[in-house]
Amino acid sequence: MRTVFLLLFCFVISNTKAGNNPNLFRASNERSDTIDIIHTTISLDLSASASTQQIVSCCKAKFVSLMNNVNQINFDLLKLPVDSVVDSNNQNLLFDYSDSLLLKVFLSTTLNSGDTSIVSIYYHGHPTLDVTAGGFYIQPPYFFNIGVSYDLVPHTFGRSWFPCFDNFVERSSYEFFIKSPSSLKVLCNGALIDTVNNGNSTTTWHWKLDETIPTYDASVAVSDYTIVHQNFTGLNGTIPVLLAAHASDTQSVKNSFIHLEDALHCYEHYWGPYKWNRIGYNIMYFSGTGGMEHATNIAYPHIEITGNTLYESAMAHELSHQWFGNLVTCKSDGDMWLNEGWATFNEYLFEDWLYGISAYKSYMQKDLEYSLHFAKYIDNGIFPLGNLPNTDTYGYTVYWKGAGAVHSLRSYLGDSLFFNCVKSYLSDHQFSAQSNLDFKNYLENCSGIYLTDYFNDWIFNTGFSQFSIDSFSVSPNGGWNDVSVYIRQKTNESSHYFHNVPLEITFMNNNWDKVTETVLANGPCTIYKTKIPIFPDYITVDLNQKIADAITDDAKIIKTTGVNNFVNGKMNLNVQTISDSAFVRVEHNYVYADGFKTPHPSLHTSHERYWKVDGIFPSGFDSKATITYNGTSPSQVSLSSGAYLDDELITNSEDSLVLFYRINASNDWQIETDISLSTQGSVTNKTGQITINHLKKGEYALGIRQWNKVDSILPVITDSCTIVIGIKDNFHFNSDEIIIYPNPAGDSFFISGNRKTISFLEIFDGSGRKIETKILDKGSDNLELKTTGWLNGLYFLKISQSNGEFLVKKIIVMK
Repeated sequence: MRTVFLLLFCFVISNTKAGNNPNLFRASNERSDTIDIIHTTISLDLSASASTQQIVSCCKAKFVSLMNNVNQINFDLLKLPVDSVVDSNNQNLLFDYSDSLLLKVFLSTTLNSGDTSIVSIYYHGHPTLDVTAGGFYIQPPYFFNIGVSYDLVPHTFGRSWFPCFDNFVERSSYEFFIKSPSSLKVLCNGALIDTVNNGNSTTTWHWKLDETIPTYDASVAVSDYTIVHQNFTGLNGTIPVLLAAHASDTQSVKNSFIHLEDALHCYEHYWGPYKWNRIGYNIMYFSGTGGMEHATNIAYPHIEITGNTLYESAMAHELSHQWFGNLVTCKSDGDMWLNEGWATFNEYLFEDWLYGISAYKSYMQKDLEYSLHFAKYIDNGIFPLGNLPNTDTYGYTVYWKGAGAVHSLRSYLGDSLFFNCVKSYLSDHQFSAQSNLDFKNYLENCSGIYLTDYFNDWIFNTGFSQFSIDSFSVSPNGGWNDVSVYIRQKTNESSHYFHNVPLEITFMNNNWDKVTETVLANGPCTIYKTKIPIFPDYITVDLNQKIADAITDDAKIIKTTGVNNFVNGKMNLNVQTISDSAFVRVEHNYVYADGFKTPHPSLHTSHERYWKVDGIFPSGFDSKATITYNGTSPSQVSLSSGAYLDDELITNSEDSLVLFYRINASNDWQIETDISLSTQGSVTNKTGQITINHLKKGEYALGIRQWNKVDSILPVITDSCTIVIGIKDNFHFNSDEIIIYPNPAGDSFFISGNRKTISFLEIFDGSGRKIETKILDKGSDNLELKTTGWLNGLYFLKISQSNGEFLVKKIIVMK
């Protein structure tokens, strides 16, 4: 489901929480351990609903007992009067529906494990709607359902129009007999079997879905539709595509869905065959809800039918749910990122498929900013992805932080394992419900990679990590360069430091030659030692944006004077002088700026953000740079605003604002005086701009002068990088004699150098287990070692000489 706030881009902050009435929580997963509903037939009469505002229905449930001595079956049904309940012999059954929430049906015979039975429930009434969105809508000539509820618990909302086990784990095949006025068309899940003209200006439509789906996926959509018929030829053959809209909108639908086939090819490529017998989108001419991924019968808002591709990512989002959500379903509300986080991530894949990796990164960075900047205000709190409270199931945390977690998982596994293991997961667990831990266990078994740190940091933890290059040192060594890189980690609302995060470190010289290596960053500070063939003038972390940490950034090649907008870096450059091409990276860090090394009681640095500017600047490069400050905290959140960025900092008049600068973390902050402050006509509205007249490499942070301001406590930093967590190479003989490359390695790597004696090679995995031994003959040849059967991760190579001396080198395998 792609929620409506994607369309409106504004919110009202409220303390209203979903599920305030705990008595509404009836459909526990445990009920599905007792009885399994295997087929559901819904006969729905809408022929008079336009005038009565009611539905008349019969729901026939075929079920199997999973245990002995079962004599009762309980259905969730929300405030729809029940007329009668009968068994397969049309004999009346006793029932209790006194609370209008739980229908208790008393069976005529006791069932044992494996026994099947059928009950038919006759009911009518006006369906209950969720306050925000969800339920069965009667708005002639539209009759349709949205299968989830934002506010009620459980969020599955099949019970709003038919009796069911309304949880995420219960799956059933479905059959629909829908009677409607003959002027309208009916679309449900699956394939159309037939239509019957009843001779009284009504028609009964028979639809059937053989595959099993959860209750929230069951769907009906009725209106004066015109159907656009298309076909998709995929991995499982030709599949019909039905796009239902008003006749006047059919061309706009075709134009808006021009890349639907591309999206299908994209998702089949990455995730395997489309497993359903139809592809369908029904346009909803009703405001107040977003799209809903009903299997084969997607509900799609009219506002997103623009006649162009403006909202094609929403189309792709709902389509991807046919794999993530419908094929494999989250087991509970607390596992919802497995549905929505992955569907949002699939928008990035779709953009990459069509427009290239830059489009992928642009979407990822936008959602990362939303998650860092706005999520806690819209979601009314900060939550982990895993076991998220059901009060916040459909918030920013699930969609955008969830997508960032998926994006980061690619780096933990490497693309080959990431795509192959997830594709296998979808195939092996098709038509079932899975939890966070189920998913973790599957990935670990498939990849062989230990993912406890990943899940503890990204899924079961609040907030974000942030990584930066604190400092580095370089020592030329025999044509190569020994480099020590100090990587510092800060956190944003996280309860702990992240561990074993695979970070790319990029080394660049003044000729723009680059070397990129991967290091497992761990804890507050990691020292990474390596040997590279270039002298690095610039070192940066995560240049390719492979980790969704608390940084949004842009890297650009600038060749001419003029304006360059670093959207993600939140800085605009106006280049005044340039003699040659410049490589400029601007990072906007959503973490605290360090405090002063020498205290200044009246000066305060931002605890919310700071900037880092770096790169390769040619001689004479000169640029102005403008940053915007915004300390407002309105009740209505607009995703296009800069609100909340500086609300904790600006507690004084804006003319007390200052801009701090330092070259790097080993230096103390200094007030940057070569700036222009524009309060934009008011020193009290907390918005304005600061222009840096001559931009320099280094770090910038907003600050304010205020004697009586009390800052929150920052971590104590006694040096630029005081705590070292990492593993150094051990050199017990001249390491220049042995070179290991490439590092990280893929399917193989080489050991090169002049071995003066016969040597003995031992290879250990990250846990210290010896996995291979080999004799290295004396000489200077290159020895290639295959990594076949090796799992991605850190390995140690111990090379021993006959005189007892040895060296230990580390290598990272990333296939």
